[in-house]
Amino acid sequence: MELIAFEKGEYLSRDGEYIEHLLFLVKGKAKVYINLENGKALLLCFYYPFMLFGDLELVSQKPASTNTVVIDEVHCIALPLNKVREELLKDSRLMGCVCASLGDKLERASKNGTINLLYPLENRVASYIIATMEKVQAEDKLFQFNENLTTFAELLGTSYRHLLRTLNKLVDQGLLQKIKGGYRIIDEETLRRLAADIYM
Repeated sequence: MELIAFEKGEYLSRDGEYIEHLLFLVKGKAKVYINLENGKALLLCFYYPFMLFGDLELVSQKPASTNTVVIDEVHCIALPLNKVREELLKDSRLMGCVCASLGDKLERASKNGTINLLYPLENRVASYIIATMEKVQAEDKLFQFNENLTTFAELLGTSYRHLLRTLNKLVDQGLLQKIKGGYRIIDEETLRRLAADIYM
């Protein structure tokens, strides 16, 4: 085992590439999205500490079918699959952990798919902001949301214009403040209520 660190913006996996390690996430946050045939992308879920990454690829021995990018510096305990795959597949306790992880991912994918289909964009935007916000000043409890808006719109399955209208509405309601290079969260409590079912 080894400890591996990934910086913000680095990929844990890319669609079509083989994963080299089974990872136990111990710090940070990453988002998972899928590239669609029409050239767009769609958000699937987020990874948080103590989640297992690479479990599906361990069992299936197929390349990744999604992209996983770091949004908050990630530290992982890594097991090199080329050296330990056979031993891992024979370990019943680890396989129990893998099954539990895959079941959790299925549940999260189902919930997040429901959010994408059934919730208005305002709720989905609030949910995504809460899931990806960055703390700026702990003493003032200020959080900043910085995101490429074109990518953000794609991930939520909407148009750039519709996203801008929704963000402006949240600014008008006093939940966000437009700042240079992004938005600052002003009313986190109300934003969390609006998020309803936060992306998992």
